[in-house]
Amino acid sequence: MTMYRYIILTIIFLLLYGCHRHPYYDMEDYTGGVLTVNFDWEGYIDIPPGMNLYFYPIVDSDSKDYDYSGNPIHHQLQYDGGTVSLPVGRYNVVIFNDYTYNILYRGMDNYLSAEAYLDFYNRQPLASRSYSSINVAEPDIYYVTQIENLIISPNDGDRTITVRPILKTLKLFVHAKITGQQYISKADCGINSAAGGIILATGNSKEDECNRLFPVSINSDGLYGNTKMFLLDNPMARTYEIEFAFLLRNNTIAMGKFKRNVTNQIVNGLSLNGGNIPPEGIHVYIDDIEIDEVSTSGGFDASIDGWGDEINIDLQ
Repeated sequence: MTMYRYIILTIIFLLLYGCHRHPYYDMEDYTGGVLTVNFDWEGYIDIPPGMNLYFYPIVDSDSKDYDYSGNPIHHQLQYDGGTVSLPVGRYNVVIFNDYTYNILYRGMDNYLSAEAYLDFYNRQPLASRSYSSINVAEPDIYYVTQIENLIISPNDGDRTITVRPILKTLKLFVHAKITGQQYISKADCGINSAAGGIILATGNSKEDECNRLFPVSINSDGLYGNTKMFLLDNPMARTYEIEFAFLLRNNTIAMGKFKRNVTNQIVNGLSLNGGNIPPEGIHVYIDDIEIDEVSTSGGFDASIDGWGDEINIDLQ
């Protein structure tokens, strides 16, 4: 009798277990399918070598009886795309290029917290006169996009999707005409309204306004400098100001009166590309910088300790 009862209970258990299905996996075939991903780079100039894809499983809150970690599945593809194998399920996906050096990451274990960010960066002497308390490093050329609620069904077979990465890095070129250029030994430049990072799940920038500081060179035509920067959200509604600092040939620093508004030039550059960052970048021109005459007797090359010093501060 005891053996008979044991057999009956075992059969009932097996029947109940066999009827249980994970909400995303067909237990008869849970290996998933193959997804072919193509990237649309039309109109872009700086194409990265490869792309990162993070597939974040969407876990039904009602499935409390199933132990599912929700950790992202990471794949890397070449710039021209490729195939990935995925388990059956639903996913939110963030996609961004690899081979970056100044861009750091945190919160990557969760779709909503995944973030690309920049270190603090100080370049003297402009760092002491920054528009805000945050100066950030120069970002690499960076593309980001997302796919929401990607469904991988049982026995789907091969599927193909095309993804258009969104350029997030502005290339900025600064040209300045200078009166009294002969009195300048070195020059630095800074611009405001930069972003310190990107929220990968949305592509939006981090909210804090930052500055991007960078050196400029002196030639017969004036001053020239270039940098790269992330833009804040709603970039066409922002105000953009560039400020210069000069190390003069009498070993003094001239700064504090060389801030110029370049909002119209940057906004116009964005407008020409439908409000998006133009792949070729934006050039701004300044022609009203005047340097007061200084004595250059003695014939020495000016140098001041701390000029142009660069300090990277890890935010982690």
